[in-house]
Amino acid sequence: KVEAGWASPPRTIIDHAPSIDQLSVPSSSLPSATTTSNHTDLLYQFTSVDTDTKPIRPIPSNNLLNFVEQCQNELDQIRDEYRSKFAENRTYIEQEINLLIDEERQTLNKLDRYLSDHRRRVEKRNNNNKRKHYA
Repeated sequence: KVEAGWASPPRTIIDHAPSIDQLSVPSSSLPSATTTSNHTDLLYQFTSVDTDTKPIRPIPSNNLLNFVEQCQNELDQIRDEYRSKFAENRTYIEQEINLLIDEERQTLNKLDRYLSDHRRRVEKRNNNNKRKHYA
């Protein structure tokens, strides 16, 4: 049986009392060698777990400081790259938004001119109809 947990690696659980299904029961009343070996096989199959262990070597403090400094430099470089890309993208997005705003202004100006012209034509037509009606 293997128990898996969230915080720890899987642990092997050895059950010293295997279930009845796991044991082979001989049909005769005489003890048999296969029963004993089967029981011991069940016990030992879970105890041999391969683990990957690596020795911990002490790191000289000078190397550790160099490592930390190198990591900090790489993080600074990554941060600077992202900032420059963000600035480029932000500039591009602002340009695109300004173009859209300009296009919308032009469209609104055309619509305003059309409505003003249409209003003048309607007023002129109404004035002409009033003159004809009063004449």
